[in-house]
Amino acid sequence: MSGTSSDRATPAPDEDSLTPPSLADEGAQIENETGAALRHLADGVEDGVPEDALEKEALRRANLLLGDRCLTEGQFDGAQKAFAAAGAEISREQIILCGDICLQKGWLDGARKAYAAAGAAEKLVAIGCRCLERNLLDDALKAYAAAGVEIPQKQLIALGDRCLAVGQLDGARNAYAAAGATEKLIAVGNRYVAEGQLEEAKDAYVTAERIKLTRESRTA
Repeated sequence: MSGTSSDRATPAPDEDSLTPPSLADEGAQIENETGAALRHLADGVEDGVPEDALEKEALRRANLLLGDRCLTEGQFDGAQKAFAAAGAEISREQIILCGDICLQKGWLDGARKAYAAAGAAEKLVAIGCRCLERNLLDDALKAYAAAGVEIPQKQLIALGDRCLAVGQLDGARNAYAAAGATEKLIAVGNRYVAEGQLEEAKDAYVTAERIKLTRESRTA
């Protein structure tokens, strides 16, 4: 006796048909609209590799965090690199604050770089003065140059005198040369001769005579 239609075995549905077409279409739409970043967030890790968009944003934020931390630690060079990598700019106020932190820590070169980047002329002059007090002529010259002003001759001569008093002839020569103090340069040359440093003495004399000739040519 043949069974009714209700008794007949119903074939198992195809596995793919378990997902309604509407859901499949919605999934495709989400993929198209949200891209790789949302798929990574929804599915966790795909093949163990983060999606490009998410990775780039994470890196950008990490660079911003790094830059901010470098600023608070007075590490201006590191801050510049981090912010540049993040495609962001550092505000003038942040740069000056970073310079202040460097100054508090005694990092005069770092403070000078930060103040120069911020165009803080008064603070640069203050850095230059501190460098002169520490007999750091090269750093002082850089700071004053960044501020767009010259070191007063009296301060340069005072630096040279301090160096000469403790036997730092090279420092004295450089300071007097920057000040254009020809007679003092000759005096340093004489000290070199007394100590048997003839080449250094000649350099001091040459510098003094070069300054004199330059002045003569301007007045001729």
